[in-house]
Amino acid sequence: MSDPATPADPPHQRATVAHGFVTGMLAGLVRRGGDPAPLLAAAGIGPRDTGQRMALDRYAAFYNRVIAALDDEGFALFSQPLRRGSFEFLCRAALGAPTLADGLDRASRFLDLVLPDLRVRIARRGADATLAIEERIALAARADDPARVFALEWLLRLFHGLACWLAGRGLALDAV
Repeated sequence: MSDPATPADPPHQRATVAHGFVTGMLAGLVRRGGDPAPLLAAAGIGPRDTGQRMALDRYAAFYNRVIAALDDEGFALFSQPLRRGSFEFLCRAALGAPTLADGLDRASRFLDLVLPDLRVRIARRGADATLAIEERIALAARADDPARVFALEWLLRLFHGLACWLAGRGLALDAV
């Protein structure tokens, strides 16, 4: 039996998420005049927690809580909501593809149907691929708007995670 005063996983081995992702996840709600305080309080996130990292399991629970509260898998960041289940069907569309490239192409075409604001394209050059995200509808007036930045980071993370899942292994990013 382990000593209760000793964590099961040393701190450097526990997966955590920067608080900026929490702030970004709420940026669409705030931009639309919503109050994030109830969601933060329900997740046990206090106003002084802004500099702290969040454990991955806690972040995942918060992620799901925000989606449920907004009824939008896109976190109110886009011109129209992404109905719950959108990403399940994006994954299902990509899953049966014969190659990773075909799977990512299917995913980008699916997003064209449900997310008119952005266009995702994959270009291959030998063993390398480039993912390009084009704003078809401006996400914000300023390029550094927190909601816009989070939306683009979130979509990049989604596609990278999907690519890793389809490949069955981690895939390194050379540049972002």
